Amino acid sequence: MDEQFPNPPSVGGQLPGAKNQGLPGGDPLIEPEDQERSGGDPLTGPEDQRRSGGEPMPDTVPWGWRDVLIVIALIILTFILTVVIIQLALGLVPAYWPDFDTSTLGDSVAVNVALTFLQWAIVLGVTLIYLKIRGYPVNARMMGFRRTRFRRALGLLVMVLVITLSFEVIYNLLIFRLFGEGNLPSDVPSQQVTSLFGTSVAALVLTFVIVALITPVVEELFFRGFIHRGLEQQFGFLAGGSLSATIFMIAHFDPRLFPPIFVLGFGLAYLVHRTGSIWSSIGSHFLINAMGVISQFLDPGSG
Repeated sequence: MDEQFPNPPSVGGQLPGAKNQGLPGGDPLIEPEDQERSGGDPLTGPEDQRRSGGEPMPDTVPWGWRDVLIVIALIILTFILTVVIIQLALGLVPAYWPDFDTSTLGDSVAVNVALTFLQWAIVLGVTLIYLKIRGYPVNARMMGFRRTRFRRALGLLVMVLVITLSFEVIYNLLIFRLFGEGNLPSDVPSQQVTSLFGTSVAALVLTFVIVALITPVVEELFFRGFIHRGLEQQFGFLAGGSLSATIFMIAHFDPRLFPPIFVLGFGLAYLVHRTGSIWSSIGSHFLINAMGVISQFLDPGSG
């Protein structure tokens, strides 16, 4: 529990920073951002949560669900165009390098790393360019990079991890009972990072940097910082969190992974909702990906 401090002198019957709190004297333990909400409870939601009367709080995002749909459509079109260009380029290779076997490119670590960075560049590039063209003010704070109470965020993070990982274990057991070991989510090719980067020590370091360090930042910035914040602001947490989790789920393509990824996406959205910061979801995403990477290198068949 936070350390207790003596009450400072009140001004006009209300403590400094107790704006809109609605409680006599306010509470010096509640941060000014949290006090912007009606009721004054810092544990009921983020600092930009709507007031009970429906008026948007400061630091709300300027984009809405239409912008989210447009950006997703633009990203899909950009991916399609990129694939077409790459395929056309590969089709020209035999004419200039007849001895070069393009089918081996998929086994190249350098190519896989380059494609991963290209994917991130398209997702974030299209998003930021669209927001700039629309004239929306975009900065780190608006995208969710904001300070939050560490102990509260840590407690919520642990809770979300326990729930999501427990669901994954139960889901795996159910799939095993119904469809057999060959249909377990760990057998989904896209989840086998060792097949992309190898199993050496250098591959472990590279995979950890890409999958556990960079991927959580990029995905949380896009799925929670952009998509979830825009949807939650317009539809509320339950609907907005469910929609953003559904988009997060579909983006992973593999139907066998849909249930656990939806639960994870909703859990990460809940963290952002409760803490007001995507740092909490980045931390949770990092731990989950890090455990997945380490488990695969300890047992490449485990997924």
